[in-house]
Parts: sequence; C-alpha cells; structure tokens
Amino acid sequence: MDNTRNVSSRDKKKFANRARHRLLSIRYDVEHYLKPLLFELSSSNLAIVANERCGTWYALPFLPSQQEPQARCHFKSTDGHVHLFSLKRLNLAFLKFVVQSCSSTSSQQVADVLVVDASNKKELPDSFSRTLPIWACVLNRIAEKYRRELGMDPLLVSGGDDDDAALHPLYVPSWEGIVSESERIQMQAIIETRVEELYTSQAIVDVPGFLRLITKPLRPFWITPHHSELPQQTDTHSTECFPIICCNASNYRLDFCRADKNMETGSTRKTPATATNNGSKSKNNRAIVWIEEDYFWYTPGSCDDEESWARKMTPQLFWDHVEKFSADLTDQETDDLIDALVQQQQQQQRSQQDVGEESIIRDNFDWIGNLRLAIGSRRAGRPPYCWKSFDAILNVTDTEYEDMKPSSLLLQQEHGKEESSQPKFYLQMPVQEGKRDRVELEQWLALGIVFCATHILQGRRILIHCAQGRDRSVAVAMAVIQLFGCLRYPLEWNRDLLERTVPNFVVTLSSETSNSEHSGMQLTTNPETTTPTRNTKDGAICVGSLDEAVTGLPQLLMQGMLGHQGRDVLQRLVREQSNVPEGSPLASKESLRIVLHLIRQDRDVAEPARFSMQKLNRFFMSDAFKKSPPQS
Repeated sequence: MDNTRNVSSRDKKKFANRARHRLLSIRYDVEHYLKPLLFELSSSNLAIVANERCGTWYALPFLPSQQEPQARCHFKSTDGHVHLFSLKRLNLAFLKFVVQSCSSTSSQQVADVLVVDASNKKELPDSFSRTLPIWACVLNRIAEKYRRELGMDPLLVSGGDDDDAALHPLYVPSWEGIVSESERIQMQAIIETRVEELYTSQAIVDVPGFLRLITKPLRPFWITPHHSELPQQTDTHSTECFPIICCNASNYRLDFCRADKNMETGSTRKTPATATNNGSKSKNNRAIVWIEEDYFWYTPGSCDDEESWARKMTPQLFWDHVEKFSADLTDQETDDLIDALVQQQQQQQRSQQDVGEESIIRDNFDWIGNLRLAIGSRRAGRPPYCWKSFDAILNVTDTEYEDMKPSSLLLQQEHGKEESSQPKFYLQMPVQEGKRDRVELEQWLALGIVFCATHILQGRRILIHCAQGRDRSVAVAMAVIQLFGCLRYPLEWNRDLLERTVPNFVVTLSSETSNSEHSGMQLTTNPETTTPTRNTKDGAICVGSLDEAVTGLPQLLMQGMLGHQGRDVLQRLVREQSNVPEGSPLASKESLRIVLHLIRQDRDVAEPARFSMQKLNRFFMSDAFKKSPPQS
C-alpha cells in the first residue's frame, strides 16, 4: 500500500474505484461529516430517509432496524438537469411519511424529516437543489388547484392574492454557486407547465386522499458540510409548512485543511488536517484526495455507480459487517472479504429454516386494490406456504423452486399431497432480469395475461412474482390491469369485459389454428433435448413446462398465445369485445403511467425498469407488432 499514493492521475482513479477505497470513503463521510451534521441538529427529533440508491449507503447506520417501507424516496439528479417533474416517480409514499412525521399524535412526537444523499462533484446533488424543490412546488400548486375545483379552503390565505406563484414560490438554496438567479427564474417559469402536465396525466389517482395529506405546503431546506439553510424552530412546529431537510453526507471539496464558516449560524466546521490535496482543482471533476492516516483515496459520493465496484454487496451487508473492513486490509483482501460475505449471505438465504416462513411470505407481497391479485418477490411464491395465500401463481423469472416444477406439482396432485382440496395453478414465464431479457417478456406476455384473466374470472387469488417484486411482475400486472381493469381508485376488474372475453379465447384460437400451416403454430420436438418447442415467426419457444393440469389452460390456448401472434390474437379479441376500432391501441403511455400509479397505491416499491416499460409500449402500441389478418 505504500506505493499506492505515488501514482499517476490515471492510476489514481483506477485505485479509487476499487471497493476498499469506496467503502473507506463512505465510512469516512459518515464519521467526519454525517455524524457531526446530525449532532448539530440533535435539538430536533429527526426522521431520517435515504434518497435511493446512493443515500442508502450513508443513511443506513442511522435508520431504525425495522424501517417502514414508505421511509424512502427516489429523486433523480437527471430529472433536475432538465427541470423535470417525473410523472413516473411521484414519491407519494414519501409525502405520506413526511406528513406523518411532522404531525404530532398521542403515540409519536413531531419529527423533522431529513433526506440523505451525496454528490461527487457539487456541494449539493441536483436531486436536492433542483429535483426535490420542483417536486415540492408542483405538489403545492396542484393541491391548490384541486382544492379550488372541490370548493375547499386554500392551503395558505394571503391578502386576497390568489396567484399560486405568489402563494407557493419555488424554494432553492440561496447560497452562491448552487442555483444561479437566472436558472431559478427559468425553473420558476416552467412550474405551471409541470403542474398542467401532472393534472392532465391523472397520475394522482386518489385526489381526496392526496388532499387529506397535503394540508400545509411542502418546504425544502438544506444542510451540507459547509453551509446550511434550516427551518427556524417556530417554523417547524407551526402551521406554515411541512419541512424537508436535504442533507449532503459527503464533502466534494478538495481543500480539506480549511475551516468553513456556516453562512447561516456562524458555526465553524473543520475537516481533518491529515487529508492531502492531490487531486484536480476543477470542481467539475470528481475530487479524489489521499487520506494519510488510513492510506486510501477518498472519493466524495463514492457509492455512485455501485455496480462497477460493490461486487454484489448491499449497503445492509456492508454495515452489518463494517468492523471487518479495516483500513489495514489490502485492495485484494477487501475484494476477497466481500466475495466471502456475499457467498455466505446467499447460502444462508438458501438454507433458511422454514420456521416462521409463512409470516415471511406475507411480508413479501401486496394485494392490489380490490382485485384479489397480489404482486410480490420470489419469496412470496415459495411452496408449500404460498398455497395458503394463493390459488394461482405466475412466476416471471427464469428460476423455479423445485417443488413448483410441473413434474412435482403433478405428483403432488396425483398422491393428494395438497393441504387443501382447492386446485392450485401455476405458470412460469421464463423472463430474465433487466437487460439480459431480450424478447422473453414480449413472447410470453399474452399467455401470462390469459393465465391471469382465466383465473380472475374463476374468483381465484393470484400472485404475480419476480425476484424482487419491483420490475417484471409489475410489468405483467400492468398489462393485465390495462386490458381488464377499471382505471380508477381503488382498482377493480371490469367483470363484464372479462365474462365476454375469456370464454372466447379457445373458440377464437380454434379458428386461428385451422390454417396452422400458414400461422406457424406447429409443435415439434427438439431432437437434442426432447423438449416440446413451438416454431413461430419469432423463432423457437420452449413450451415444455406448459402442462394443462398445472396451468388450468387448454393446450391449444397455451400454444396459441405464445409469441407475437398470441399478442395479435389477444388484442384483436379484446378490441372486439371492447368496441375499440381496428388499428387503435388498447393502451397509451399515459394510461400505462396511470396504471402504475394505481398499483403504487398498494405497492410503493413498484418500479419497472425502462426496458420493461419499452416492452410494454411495444406490446400495446408498436406498429412492428401489427400483422396482416390470417388467411381464410
């Protein structure tokens, strides 16, 4: 390690990106910056929230061991770059947490909400200086708009001035170098446009519930290792606002030896004098600084881009074993320790005892609206406990529990090993996670929709799960709800449409398959694997696991719903029963966004990836999917 310091600028960046230097930087920030900042605020009762994902690495040591699911938020810096109000990330669960924390009850004290994030190039990340202030201002103004429509009193009463811009201005950090006056004016000018976009999108699906929450305006404040702009004690506990304190837990500056005077309170914070400035002085570059006492390259905001350095380690795993990550370890020893901890955690998860498994399963899914449909993680679909909560399970992953494989399920049915006399149904959509999935979600989506619709009509309890219950399972649920749900809060099924559509699936496919030579729906057997395979225009799709007794669907229906042709058949039938004109899409980006927000009312972690949303858009709207009608 002695030679690590005397390296070229290029090698310095290479060393700084190793896990040892990143983790020591995170711990350094927590000890030297975040803890002192929290101590400075110790006179207030604080409810600490991590801004995902970066903030979790810093905030986790200060969070309760059983943190409530809504105690998180997701404000992206990239939204702030273009002054965007994200209709995808409304952060309404965070809003609820803010209101509850700032409201005194018989069982809890009033608490100031402090959100933690970090920046590697700026004194405040754009998520705090731009994205969150725009979010707060837009919500304040749309609440005022809704209140006027419903004949309610305004949030604030001001000398006869009904101008929302005057009642609810845009608050940004006031100290120099964060948001210039010209940019503040530009941001202020675009707020009303963002309010109208939110209003037109109908993304706030429960307006009465939203207005019950936002009874006072939201107001952001800020604190960093160098400056602070905090609410006065009289403001915090008055009727004026719900304060949200944005805290940068990292120090982007290079001149560590200087003392920084707080512009608001006059307090002086000194950073450790053992830090040496060996980095570039350009504030637009990541400041990499050598920390002498622990022999590592300090990187502000070092948890950024964790996929490139964390080696599959999570913030929770790091802080559970933080004492093991000594500065005496070499870079390679740190990598080996991480790999061992990750492997140990994976083994523990696989060998976890069944004690209390039923209650664990309940903690890993959420019922959506009044649909008798749940979205959950892989744990929610673990047999045999899952069958106590569900009658039909749709697995949207490329892995299966051994007891969920069709051969095992058929054996259980044959020998009467089911605990209940009620039949159980299961289908796997073998979709890989994230970017690794190229076409599987689109190939299997129509069949997944038909599986759900069939069992919904029978009144069965359905679980759709993927690995985490955030991405693939949410995308499939969105497609089912888009076609057969009533898009209002709370969610309910369009029973009339289901009853007119589902019984016609097999009839329609019987007609479609009469020309199987032309439609490409022949089943063949792969000579190398002896696995039944469907040859389609989209290529060969493995259908070996499609057992009629397990899925509850006729073989003809399962075969016909695979691939793009299944998509066309399904949409044509739904369009006919819905009286939607030929050529008109059954969904739009706006309607899918509304469906997602309706789901988030019950499952706030629902966060389908951009790739999954693109596939949904193609499934419902792309001309590439449109094919000429089958030849008669």
